[in-house]
Amino acid sequence: MILGHVTKDGSIAGPKLLEHLVDAVFVLEGERSGQDRSIRCVKNRFGRVSEVGYFKMVNQGLVDEPDPSVAQLQDRLEGASGSVISAIRDGLRVRLVEIQALVVLNSREIPKRAFLGLSGQRCQVIVGLIEHFAKIRLDKFDIFVSLTGGVVSDDPGLDLGIATAIVSGVLGLALPQNVGVLGELGLTGEVRRVSGDAERITELQRHGFDRSIVPRLAEASRGARSVTTLNEALASLSLIKNKSSTNH
Repeated sequence: MILGHVTKDGSIAGPKLLEHLVDAVFVLEGERSGQDRSIRCVKNRFGRVSEVGYFKMVNQGLVDEPDPSVAQLQDRLEGASGSVISAIRDGLRVRLVEIQALVVLNSREIPKRAFLGLSGQRCQVIVGLIEHFAKIRLDKFDIFVSLTGGVVSDDPGLDLGIATAIVSGVLGLALPQNVGVLGELGLTGEVRRVSGDAERITELQRHGFDRSIVPRLAEASRGARSVTTLNEALASLSLIKNKSSTNH
């Protein structure tokens, strides 16, 4: 076993010699201040590179985390606005994540934007989609969006969940505890399918989220509400009055 270190963006530091020498490369990831760890395969001459292992660092060392979705849900505050549950594909596995949005009114000319664990560019686009299609002005608000538990993901299936969390936060309206949201957002306001949508819906339902807001063409099962646009999704959650543009 050969140990090396990685750069801030997660790639192996230095020349590629170390990576070429070995048959497999595994990266141990996790926040320094948290307990959660994951082992991810990025090179494997004898198998797949899409496997991910979840672990927890405890006093006795690393122990297996068989269901990482539970860790995301156990500390969730009931009845809090700006909180939305979604599902991501992590390698071959599906796990639930909590998206939290804090939207604060400010008097500065330039509002603050901070996105933790998410793609900042995608989130900026989602803010624009909310303003354009839902007609909810956000230029006077600081917006902070985070994936809880130190999770990092650029999964496009989080788009609709991010938008829902921001709208929930700015309006101060909490979603029902049994609702999960997933779907990619296009620039024309449509909700698009994501890979593994059936597995994501199944994972949501397995943890008690029997109401899911999903793309129209997804392999929806019982309890899943199919939507075609951002406004339709927000209306189905009673965050706006109807499917058409609404001023707030």
